Amino acid sequence: MVVKKKKREAAQVYKAQKDVAGWKLSMDLMLTVVEYMKPLSQGTSQLLALEMQKCAVTLPGKISEAYSKNHARNKIELLNIARSSLNELRKQTEEAEDLKYLSAKKSKELNTQVDKIWKSIDSHIGELAEQEILARKERPKLDRLARLRERQKTATLPT
Repeated sequence: MVVKKKKREAAQVYKAQKDVAGWKLSMDLMLTVVEYMKPLSQGTSQLLALEMQKCAVTLPGKISEAYSKNHARNKIELLNIARSSLNELRKQTEEAEDLKYLSAKKSKELNTQVDKIWKSIDSHIGELAEQEILARKERPKLDRLARLRERQKTATLPT
């Protein structure tokens, strides 16, 4: 009976992870990166292609792992790691374009996908931070967080 309950709970967690917008977007990004980098299997381009694929392939797992954690603080930490991977992928995309491994069009498409995932993760981090603050009943921090989120909406994403 206990095993069935644990399997049911695991299935519910997996379903919740798949419902997270950032996870779905990161899966699309992973497929796009793998498709674009597949032809670059020779010479020095292979190293950059493998690094880009590694970033893209691990991203959905990081997001998924974040939502398997029980505490908001742990989720935020893993989502921040996922954002670091997005920054790394953005830089590698720029390098691939500079080295003429990627066309400007493909590079722009990848960066657009990265931006969407970034915004999705950022939104989830904000929600989780609010939950964490409310759980601690620290109203002044919530007000500061609201002001910070307003500023973030008007700020540009890092390039």
